[in-house]
Amino acid sequence: MSNQKTMLNQESYNTLVESVARLHEVLLTRAERAVLVRAQPDVSWAEFLEMVDHLKPEVTRLAILTPQVEALARLDRHCLAWPIESQ
Repeated sequence: MSNQKTMLNQESYNTLVESVARLHEVLLTRAERAVLVRAQPDVSWAEFLEMVDHLKPEVTRLAILTPQVEALARLDRHCLAWPIESQ
């Protein structure tokens, strides 16, 4: 992903390292370190998996948002969140 830009929410980053560093900062204050990830159509599967590999150490839950799931959520106006587990 050396030539791919990444985004965290609406913030754009020039490198994967920058975006993972920012994600680390954001998740420091979160009780649940959960992330939904989505790739743009021009991103290869190998590049996407490289990003996922960088994210895994930072999160407790990682979900891949596919175009089909995103379309269903928009159509039915569902929230793309997982249930909160009692501890």
